[in-house]
Amino acid sequence: MSSILEEICRTKRERVAELRRERSFADLESSELYAVERRSLSTALRRGNAEDPGDPVRFLCEIKRASPSAGWIRPGADAVEIAEYYERAGASGLSLLTEEAYFKGVLDDLPRVREVGLPVLMKDFFVDPYQVVLARSMGADALLLIAALGDRPLLREMRAAAKELGLDVLLEVHDEWECEVAHELAPELSGVNNRNLKTFEVDLATSERLYELLPKGTRLAESGIKTRDDVVRLERARFDGLLVGESLMRKEHPGDALLELRGIEPGEERQREARRREARSEARPDAEDER
Repeated sequence: MSSILEEICRTKRERVAELRRERSFADLESSELYAVERRSLSTALRRGNAEDPGDPVRFLCEIKRASPSAGWIRPGADAVEIAEYYERAGASGLSLLTEEAYFKGVLDDLPRVREVGLPVLMKDFFVDPYQVVLARSMGADALLLIAALGDRPLLREMRAAAKELGLDVLLEVHDEWECEVAHELAPELSGVNNRNLKTFEVDLATSERLYELLPKGTRLAESGIKTRDDVVRLERARFDGLLVGESLMRKEHPGDALLELRGIEPGEERQREARRREARSEARPDAEDER
């Protein structure tokens, strides 16, 4: 495990101990959102035929205010506003950073972001099965597990808890050894993180190298996706979806930036949306006609 991951996980264990004192399992299980039906992130992100150029790659778009490697990315970002930008621009799912100390996430954003209507991944550092129950109680549809955590019994326990609670798991890998962990855990989604946790360098070739080693299911490429050329490259590598965050969050208009990654001119999409709104308005009978 890299030194930064060790540090983050140590801090997270301390935070989980605090949360356990604040909210018991009974409290979590009695929350209103705990009983709400889950939406499948893996289904939303899976391409029907990755060999078909007419079946484009899906986007899991991230809401991230900061990171240890980049520092502040978008201070004060309104999570719901960003989620709505993404939804209008064609995202298939949302990834919400909820880790407070290093990524400036806010756990209470999760129920609010869920209301946007897309499946939501709770992206945090899961080090305790308690967090899986917490994720369900806050409205998450899926959660992130990191193979680099290295503790296979703990990963198995958290994966089993997620399955029991109806939550999809995105298992993140960085190398060949971690792909073996992915096969053992059989998650609904597997993601290759192109960022080296020791050097923070990013190389899209990591995804291309590891694609064939991933288990069956929905396969994602993560990190370093900045241009339409990057998208096309990974689409051709047959990935189902791409997790994109920082490159979108740094732009003034994240939704427009997503449209550009999808190969759509933002101006053209706004015109199409205006026509759709006009058509809906014309099709809707006015109050007088209804009476």
